[in-house]
Amino acid sequence: MARFRLAAAVLFIALINSAPGWAQQTQSDNSSNQTQSKQTPPQKTVTPQTPPEPQRRNEAQGIMAPRATGPESEINKFHFFGSVKVRFEDNNYFSSKKADGNYAYGGSILRFGVRRETSKEDFLLELAVPALYNLPTHSTGPSPQGALGQGASYFTSNHSQVASLFPKQFYEKFKHVGDPNSSLQVGRFEFIDGAENRVADGSLAYLKQNRIANRLLSPNPFSYVGRSFDGVHFTNQSSNHTFTFVGAMPTRGGYDLMGGDELNNIRVGYIADTVPKGGSNSKHVSDSRIFAIFYQDTRGSDVAKVDNRSASARQKDWDPLNIATIGGHDVRIFPLGSGRMDTLLWGAGQFGKWGQLNQAAYAFDAEVGYQPKDSHLKPWYRIGYYKGSGDGNGNNGVHGTFFPMLPSGRTYARFPFFATANLTDGFIEQVLRPTPKIVVRSDVRFLGLADKHDLYYTGSGAYDDSNFGFTGRTSSGSSSLATLYDTSVDYQLDKTTLFIAYAGFAHGGTILSSIYSNRDAFFAYLEVQKRF
Repeated sequence: MARFRLAAAVLFIALINSAPGWAQQTQSDNSSNQTQSKQTPPQKTVTPQTPPEPQRRNEAQGIMAPRATGPESEINKFHFFGSVKVRFEDNNYFSSKKADGNYAYGGSILRFGVRRETSKEDFLLELAVPALYNLPTHSTGPSPQGALGQGASYFTSNHSQVASLFPKQFYEKFKHVGDPNSSLQVGRFEFIDGAENRVADGSLAYLKQNRIANRLLSPNPFSYVGRSFDGVHFTNQSSNHTFTFVGAMPTRGGYDLMGGDELNNIRVGYIADTVPKGGSNSKHVSDSRIFAIFYQDTRGSDVAKVDNRSASARQKDWDPLNIATIGGHDVRIFPLGSGRMDTLLWGAGQFGKWGQLNQAAYAFDAEVGYQPKDSHLKPWYRIGYYKGSGDGNGNNGVHGTFFPMLPSGRTYARFPFFATANLTDGFIEQVLRPTPKIVVRSDVRFLGLADKHDLYYTGSGAYDDSNFGFTGRTSSGSSSLATLYDTSVDYQLDKTTLFIAYAGFAHGGTILSSIYSNRDAFFAYLEVQKRF
């Protein structure tokens, strides 16, 4: 009953924040708030996790992104904006006799700031106030169990601290740099790989947001703290391509409430060119990208690397990570019979130095879907298979585990008990859209390890100076991880208010049964997002 009382309190707070005064609309709602350059007007199509008017949502922030300044008469003026996200989580993790994985907790993040747009430049300052409620205090077990769920990770990172205040974004964006299609953003900002351009077709936008973006560089939006980047972001965007360059250092965050500090020993360089084809009225639409990422981590003796070598070998390796990742994606949607079919390909290869080892790894994802013509439920059926390579020999001088760098902690693991390193993920998915305001998504995922001689990895990338960012647990010589069944419901109450409910059940395989005393786990949450 205590959990349901906590859930009711969280939702009550959110509903108070949804009072009419917060929901007033202005002409600025008709403009996108994206910090990217020019955009293609979105199609008025209801798609999974995309509300009736997709321009009102930011891939990093949901509906929480600040509104654009609006009509020409308001240019050069300062405008205040804000948003709040409140979530209650119920966690019944894989059980342990030494720690309690059965707990409920909550969290929120308030974001507010000021912005100004002119014909030559934009300015934005946004502050964040994350807060944590009722964290579990005895939910971390001995190795190899570790933290039993994300609540345990938040407590380990923050202990008695329950809130903080820090600058989330603080940048100046210069327009028409060299030509009218170019812009240069300097300062602290959020960035998502794979989301450099907006597309008009609603289904294509869904695939980019949920199956392409956030794989390798992400603001980690499910976290109560998130992640920002300090650096420069250059964009040249026209109707037929988007060229992007980013050079930056990530901030702390993730589980760590001190999200304003910079991780200045980690550096990221990103370059990409994205080519969309087809508009809102096109039957055939596509989006293709090639990219390259350079990742450097020089934390050295402060942080031990996580891989399948012996502990003594890892403790002697203080050389930096210098890893290059080259890859691309191609997404296509076209008519087939009375409906629409989609194909999606994503892939990347890695080389460079993993400390004293040579890095040689890869990952790929192949998916196909079909939307039959159905005027009532508007179903969408999809299947796919992902593989992130593992390492078969910890003593041969080569590190073969794919390294996802700084990804979203949840986009590709809706029940986040696994990472995309050394992973195979085959899935079937059904999406139903019975009304313009409701989206129901149900997945079944068959999870395994790409190589049973490697570790089972969890995590979402570096979030402070003392934590590598990923955790490795023994595979016990097996590749059988789990089968995951989950369902989510998104309800778009109005243009500024979104409710999300999620429930996931995992039935563990040999790996999880060898680590925990119970191989089954359950995770659910209720969330409210509100923009004002």
